[in-house]
Amino acid sequence: MDSCADITLISSEFYDSLVTKPRVKQGMRMQLWQLMDKDSKVRGFVCIPIYMVTDKGDAIEMEAEAYVIPNMTVPILLGEDYQQSYEVCITRNVEEGTHLSFRHHDYQIRAIPVERTKDFGRLHQSAYMVGQFIC
Repeated sequence: MDSCADITLISSEFYDSLVTKPRVKQGMRMQLWQLMDKDSKVRGFVCIPIYMVTDKGDAIEMEAEAYVIPNMTVPILLGEDYQQSYEVCITRNVEEGTHLSFRHHDYQIRAIPVERTKDFGRLHQSAYMVGQFIC
């Protein structure tokens, strides 16, 4: 889940690794300047199944429309479009961890953070990490 991404994205490399590939469709021409350089092209979009395992061990399947993007550092980002469509709620608890739930359903899914990518060092430190506040 990526609350900063407006749309759901899938990396070209991950798409190419799928055994059964959904057909790439062409839609509205987009330029994702924050995500890719000006010479990269969006390949199109696909409708893909998303599988999750609940805390009770049940597998649930949903569908997402994802734009296929070259050279992403993660396989898939489930954006705000996906989160709004399925009314995803995020609950944070210090003792129990972070969980996802879906409005009007009893499904609970434990959120697991992703590993840092090789590009992590390129991020700027946030003010929280470097700032000092005077009382």
